[in-house]
Amino acid sequence: MKADIEPMSGQHFYMVGETFTGDKPTINKYVGCDKLDGQFDFPLRMQMAYNVLMRQGTMTELADFFDGNNNYYNGGAAVMSTFIGNHDIPRAIHLAEDTPVWNNQWADGKDKAWNGKPGLPAGAAAFERLGLSFTMLYTSPGAPLVYYGDEVGMPGAGDPDNRRFMQWDNHSSGQTWLLGHIQDLGAIRAAHPALRRGSYTRLGADADTMAYSMAGEGETVWVALNRSDAGKSVGGLPAMALKDELSGETVDGPTVMVPARSARVLVAP
Repeated sequence: MKADIEPMSGQHFYMVGETFTGDKPTINKYVGCDKLDGQFDFPLRMQMAYNVLMRQGTMTELADFFDGNNNYYNGGAAVMSTFIGNHDIPRAIHLAEDTPVWNNQWADGKDKAWNGKPGLPAGAAAFERLGLSFTMLYTSPGAPLVYYGDEVGMPGAGDPDNRRFMQWDNHSSGQTWLLGHIQDLGAIRAAHPALRRGSYTRLGADADTMAYSMAGEGETVWVALNRSDAGKSVGGLPAMALKDELSGETVDGPTVMVPARSARVLVAP
């Protein structure tokens, strides 16, 4: 039995695979013109989980990783699936807690898959850190993937606890905020082709902050990130008035204040 699937006008289909490893050459081995169009970018996920969710190392380390990762697979021609949550790992929200449930971003979480299952974090901080990771996914190279339930920060340990029934309602305030944030990111990404097809340029990074631009399709979008629990100044931006697509505020470069555990996605007004 054969089914021919024809893309609608302007659409493309891509074949994406999964090789669960941190070894980039192994992942790359299966990507190419006669192989997969791309793969799940596990190395990127683990680096982001370590630097952003768990607040380990520095954001300079993450910027260095981006520099070596963006054009790595198939010489930059691969369409890599970028993600923070996946069916093979515990729910990302637990790495974003003030005290992470696991101290290793590679933990499979199966020690709590049946007993001692983690519950929903209280407060806003964990949801804001997860939201910051999603901001990066929606504003950097790759095709962002949202594992069901992560849009509301669903709890869960390793398989099978990471496959709980979807929580459709009764959301906490943190969950409601995260869902709205991801909806906003989707609208911003749709409105700015540079975020989907543009070229990445590093603008700066330090212990807690990172800045980069995405340029192409006749526009530039600047992104400033702050993982800290306090507001931070982020530089490297153009010396002009800039509109923050997330907050609606207008700020002045080349240095802007970014609130705790958040980002600014900036465009020319």
